[in-house]
Amino acid sequence: MALTVSPHINTAPPAETHAITQRENPQTTTSERPVDLLTREELLQEIIDNMDALHDPRFDSETITRDSLKRTADGVPLRGTPPTPRQSEIAAETLKRKDVFKELDLIGGSTMFPLNGTFTLDDAENVAAGRRSTVAFAE
Repeated sequence: MALTVSPHINTAPPAETHAITQRENPQTTTSERPVDLLTREELLQEIIDNMDALHDPRFDSETITRDSLKRTADGVPLRGTPPTPRQSEIAAETLKRKDVFKELDLIGGSTMFPLNGTFTLDDAENVAAGRRSTVAFAE
């Protein structure tokens, strides 16, 4: 008795044509890049995007302080929920880049106390948009 195998059993199914879109030049998004490799502009955007996790609970919901950044960098919860590793890295990098922190602090300061260790969401957005403080300060 001979076993007969139908020819379509051992063949691949016919290929179906699909319209597949392919991204041109896929790039790593900012949130996938190491924080220490972010440009100044990318870091500012990360600060803006993570304002909820970085803001100091002692102030209104849009104020970041040097203390809130230090605590976030150390992984200390500011309001009960621990920061993500990425948020801790953003906080640490903001403190590390003294020029960025100083610029954020300066634009939000008053003429009497331009460098008070705080900045707001508006300050970060202004710096990101290229608006600068008119307050002069000594290096």
